[in-house]
Amino acid sequence: MIVDHIDNWRLYSGAHRFFPIGLECLEQTDWTSVEDGRFEIAGDDVFAIVDRRRGKGKSKARLEVHRQYIDIQFLVTGGDLMGYRPLLDCRKPEPFDVNRDVAFFDDRPESWFEVKSNCFAIFYPTDAHAPMGTTEEFHKVVVKVRI
Repeated sequence: MIVDHIDNWRLYSGAHRFFPIGLECLEQTDWTSVEDGRFEIAGDDVFAIVDRRRGKGKSKARLEVHRQYIDIQFLVTGGDLMGYRPLLDCRKPEPFDVNRDVAFFDDRPESWFEVKSNCFAIFYPTDAHAPMGTTEEFHKVVVKVRI
């Protein structure tokens, strides 16, 4: 897991072959003018999901993991409280949904952290994460980067 400000995205550009494409797009795009839904970047290798909503709160935020994609969760406005637990410590999985590339867990996060506007969090397949822990409104872009 990585958490940082978008101004520092170049520090992570060598961590994955598609990170430069996704992170530069996050920095260069005026997300305030992009409608919610899928935003094409580089086909199915790198794409974004734009979302404006209110968080669920810590008690309703669920741990999730992905196998095919790395999440880069970027806050355009507002902030999100996100939970974290190493996948190896998760013991209560639901069946993996291959079509949606997600598995949820009934385990609880072992830690919580805030991701503020203009900041991002990167979650690898080994990082069980619980987004939407805030109860406030936010505007988020989740860049999906194929493994």
